[in-house]
Amino acid sequence: TSSGSARPAYKTNSGDPYVEFDGSNDTMLATIDNLTDLTMVAVYERVSDTSFGRLLNTSGNGLQVYTHLGFNQYVHFNFGGIDIASVASPTGDMALFVERVGSAGRVRFDGDEYTATVNTTATGTGLRLGTDNDGVSAPGNVRLKFLLFCNDEIGSDFANLEEYLLTKFGVTL
Repeated sequence: TSSGSARPAYKTNSGDPYVEFDGSNDTMLATIDNLTDLTMVAVYERVSDTSFGRLLNTSGNGLQVYTHLGFNQYVHFNFGGIDIASVASPTGDMALFVERVGSAGRVRFDGDEYTATVNTTATGTGLRLGTDNDGVSAPGNVRLKFLLFCNDEIGSDFANLEEYLLTKFGVTL
């Protein structure tokens, strides 16, 4: 985690909590055992355009979700060779689903699904929110409203999760 002004702000909107990364220096770090089998789900809203501003980044050859100039949102799933760009200037809440099980990688983003064979030597042990791995460069200006990260596949609970996100945030995976 971070401290002082480098910590994202906890806020609420109509009673619903979120953390806001200011696009300047806010960052958080979580240590994870490994990234070989994982499920990650995020619901977030971009506040402003920052050059390569990160929502999240995994250490090693992993996953990057970032904004690029022109207000596109990109998902780079390095260990699966997946590069996804959203339509320009997306607004409102967005949902991202990432799953890696053995050598199979799957991403659902912006209403589309992408799959790839995973580079099984690409692993990492950290999840950085708000900046690149160094905790300084590529700060993102985003509101993180929901984050689920686990070292396993979600399997049969996918339908329940999707129903919850639709009810709570009005988004689908």
